[in-house]
Amino acid sequence: MKFISSLKLTIVLIIFLIILAVLGTLLPQNEEPAFYQEHYAGKASLILKLGLDHLYRSPLFLSVALLFLLNLTACSLKNLLTKISRLKVKSTEFKPVSREDRLLTETLNQVRPEIGLLADLLKKKSFRVKTLELKNETLISARKGLVGLFGPEIVHFGLLLIILGGLGSALLSYRNTIALLEGEQAELEGKNLILRLDRFTTEFYPNGIVRDWKSQVSILEDNQVKTSGTIEVNKPLSYRGLNFYQMSYGYNWDKTRVKLKIKSGNEQITTEIDTGQSQVLSPRLELKVISFVPDFQIDNTGQVFSRSAEPANPAVLLQLEEDKKVIFSGWVFYLHPDFSRFHRKSKEDLEVKLESFTAPEFSVLEAVCDPAANLVWFGCFLLVVGLFASFYFPYRELIISKRVDGQYAAMSLGRKSRDRFSAEIGELAKAINPKINRSN
Repeated sequence: MKFISSLKLTIVLIIFLIILAVLGTLLPQNEEPAFYQEHYAGKASLILKLGLDHLYRSPLFLSVALLFLLNLTACSLKNLLTKISRLKVKSTEFKPVSREDRLLTETLNQVRPEIGLLADLLKKKSFRVKTLELKNETLISARKGLVGLFGPEIVHFGLLLIILGGLGSALLSYRNTIALLEGEQAELEGKNLILRLDRFTTEFYPNGIVRDWKSQVSILEDNQVKTSGTIEVNKPLSYRGLNFYQMSYGYNWDKTRVKLKIKSGNEQITTEIDTGQSQVLSPRLELKVISFVPDFQIDNTGQVFSRSAEPANPAVLLQLEEDKKVIFSGWVFYLHPDFSRFHRKSKEDLEVKLESFTAPEFSVLEAVCDPAANLVWFGCFLLVVGLFASFYFPYRELIISKRVDGQYAAMSLGRKSRDRFSAEIGELAKAINPKINRSN
């Protein structure tokens, strides 16, 4: 128990937790093993073995956090029991700690007021007063700012709840990201629920910037719709402890539909076709749409890829056959219709233009269940309350003893706001004896 409640252990654990937190910030989390092998070479095996790729759920971090939790609990209980014992009114050896204590003792011995009068004066100054009759003396215990006495313990208890909530979130939380097209549905693993996207809309500002995404969804259980609603950014839908958030949106470029204009001599054809499909344009002419990329780019090996999921440089790969003979093969660019560098083959009088393109939008939703989240929030609340109590309600205690021979003794206890407490003791002495010279 002495080791667990050791302050040295607290310091070591805090330093260790800070180091781990810094490591978790610098090291990318929740990536595939190949990512660490590519970017961290020989260190990858150690990273994966220690679970540093998901550090905050790793046995290493959880073990240190649990040990810190035990240490904090032991320290808090030890201090709490000491302070509870301190609240008991009992005979004590009086050692006035300030000039005001000595002044009050002298004033009491000069005036010899009744115990009841003293208690009333202290109550008027908002002290909580207790009187205890002992064999050889009568004790008066006056306290103020009792909540401030336990402020550090309230802070510690708040920290305990935050740590417990964090451990609970790491071990028990559920998080699932789902991308759905309109009409599609997905089963939530382990929840016996199905999420269906009924309708998805994107709202834009006049300048074209996205203003909002709205996903109208239904939640099914046992093939029956249990609830429906609209999910917006910062407006989740809740059901059975699960919160469904709108995260983002995107386009399913694999299902892009393109509009093409094909001109050969005096003949012109405009057609619409889906990516991956072929279409007979005339008895002699056949069109094949091989692929579409929204943001055309070429890597160092000459391979085409999309630099982003946004339509920054759209291009479509086409092939035209006339009497089964290829007369056009290559990329056609939406923003650069005359760019022919990537045409592998083209008939001289043939022009192909990408007039427009459309792709179905999908909504990216996230299902989150964190049963320990409220524990963390309550812990944060207690943390603020404890700090506020410690700083703004400092604990003060004044003990007055009247022995059987009529002699008084006074002792004040209170470390914070000592000047203010000393002033209150001086005011009490003056109230007992208005003629007292405070300058002595």
